[in-house]
Amino acid sequence: MKKAFLSGALLITIINGINAQANSDKGLKDYYKKYFPVGVAVSPNNLKTDEGGLILQQFNSLTPENVMKMAPIHPEENRYNWKDGDSIIAFAQRNGLRVRGHNLCWHNQVPR
Repeated sequence: MKKAFLSGALLITIINGINAQANSDKGLKDYYKKYFPVGVAVSPNNLKTDEGGLILQQFNSLTPENVMKMAPIHPEENRYNWKDGDSIIAFAQRNGLRVRGHNLCWHNQVPR
C-alpha cells in the first residue's frame, strides 16, 4: 500500500474545501478510504474536547504523539505509566479507528 503524508496546513485547506463543496458530514477519511488511511497525531486532551468530534469526522487513524514514547511510559526504574496511552487506545477501539505506533525511542524523550 502506498502511503501519503500531508502537512497540517494543506490538510486543513483540503478539509475546508471538501466540506464547503459537498456541504455534508463526510470527512477526508471518507473521500480517500479506497486509497489510504488518513491519520492524525493526538494527545489524550485532543480526544476530550471538540477536537475529538473533528477527529472522528475527518480521520480513521490515530498516532499517539508523545504519550507512548519511552520517557512518559517508563519515567524511572520500576515505574510505568500506561494511563494516557491506554486512553488513546480505548478511544480508538470505541470508535473503530486504527492506531499507528510511533517511535518508542526518541532522542530527547528517554528516561534517565
